Amino acid sequence: MSLSFSTEDLAELDKLRQFEDYKEGAHVTDDSIAYLGSTSNKRKTKTHLRDEQVIQYYRERPEFYGKVLNPEGRNDNWTYEKNQAFMLGAIEAKKTFILITPRSEYDHSYVTTTIDELLWLKDNGYTFSKGKEDTLICTPSSAEATNPIIRNYYNGTSKYSKEQMNNDRNEVFGFKSKTYTPSFSSSGSKQYSNPKKYSTNNDGWTQVGNKQKSSSFTVK
Repeated sequence: MSLSFSTEDLAELDKLRQFEDYKEGAHVTDDSIAYLGSTSNKRKTKTHLRDEQVIQYYRERPEFYGKVLNPEGRNDNWTYEKNQAFMLGAIEAKKTFILITPRSEYDHSYVTTTIDELLWLKDNGYTFSKGKEDTLICTPSSAEATNPIIRNYYNGTSKYSKEQMNNDRNEVFGFKSKTYTPSFSSSGSKQYSNPKKYSTNNDGWTQVGNKQKSSSFTVK
């Protein structure tokens, strides 16, 4: 399922190309790889992540210039537009992105900026496959470059709803949508059971208390 709208809310690409962050994203690196993921493992909910599974680890190392968004490295502040500018530069440079934070960290109904980033890749023809340790490899299209699009997703707080974005997020990650199943009591009234619970491991989705279900992670 892909987002489809009669009208769009798109970023101005020429404006984004004026940002230093665009130049950073477009910078030619030795391996044409860039990284996405959780910013830090200092927050209470992220302390279980290893240093190399968060972006801050790479921001602190000059050799990763052009591989991670790092306005702080220029004593600047992060903004959504700067994030868009870096991604636009890297997309136009046809960099392969690696989601270094495990996919299972995104098994939630809320939308983060990382989800926005992944949907920008999907919007521009990237395909997705599972990497080592539950990472996600985001590969650019081999087709000739066309005019990219960068939607103003704003984490699902504007035109593009969280529900719509979650559908595409599930497709990118290979997650199964969680839905409520209607049932009827003996009195005939309709009730709703809780959605089936799923957990993730390096082999894909497993339904708790039932047999393992395999999944595909490549999106055309």
